[in-house]
Amino acid sequence: MRTPRFLFTPAFALVVLAACVCLPGRLHSEEPAGVRIVRNVTAEGACVVAGVTAEQSQRCALNRARERIVETANGVSVTASTLVKNHIVMMDLIKSFSHGHIIKEQARWLPIVQHQDDPATPPVPEYRVRLTADVAIPEQRVPHFAFTAKLNRYAFQDGESARLTIQTGKQCSLAVFNFASDDTVTRIFPVNDQPFLLQPGQSFSLPDGRWIEALDMHVFPGHAREVESFLAVCTVHNPQSALQGLEAQTPYPFTEFYRRYTGIAGYSEEIFLPYEVTAHD
Repeated sequence: MRTPRFLFTPAFALVVLAACVCLPGRLHSEEPAGVRIVRNVTAEGACVVAGVTAEQSQRCALNRARERIVETANGVSVTASTLVKNHIVMMDLIKSFSHGHIIKEQARWLPIVQHQDDPATPPVPEYRVRLTADVAIPEQRVPHFAFTAKLNRYAFQDGESARLTIQTGKQCSLAVFNFASDDTVTRIFPVNDQPFLLQPGQSFSLPDGRWIEALDMHVFPGHAREVESFLAVCTVHNPQSALQGLEAQTPYPFTEFYRRYTGIAGYSEEIFLPYEVTAHD
């Protein structure tokens, strides 16, 4: 089991548990207002990653396929090389999120091939996947507004702490999510079911000592490094809708997160904050 990274104050630990038990997540239509759905888009992804586990290489290939799915659905180009050395790059996938959200997918893994740059070094397996997916393309429903979010750093050693600093130019409902390298997305703030309104000009930081004690970075057991991301979202349409049935501290599969989140995307400003966590030697 993964070491807990986001530590909450004891007073609110019981509140969060009660919310998770008593408040069922709201289900949302496959086609919310202002969202265009492109169905059954197919693309392939391949990835060769040196120095990581087979699971991480497979996840990289899957993410490459996801990028191409969004490109095909929306006519954009964001991807880079399929050959990734030393670490798994999340930036291309993050760029694609601004163009479309994968809300349903089915993967078919293809036979592994070998990749070898130099005959003097052992070959590395290349994982390949064929993905068929539905892509939701949200329409921007409100004018863009000033919204900033920053991390104290973008590279951490296992056990070090992160700090997010967030500011808005317009009153909005704030939510912060964590995209983990196990392909799940978790809402880490607010810690209960009550919206948190961020006021214009207000600077807000996590951890804040009240709601969240610490944002401690850790790798999965057996992994040398992780590349993950925070997502800060500020919504102006309906403060309660910013939670979108995504209960706090509940890891949602990638596609389930976007199935629930897509409906508010057009009413929100969002900022991805990717980071890398490295295990101690």
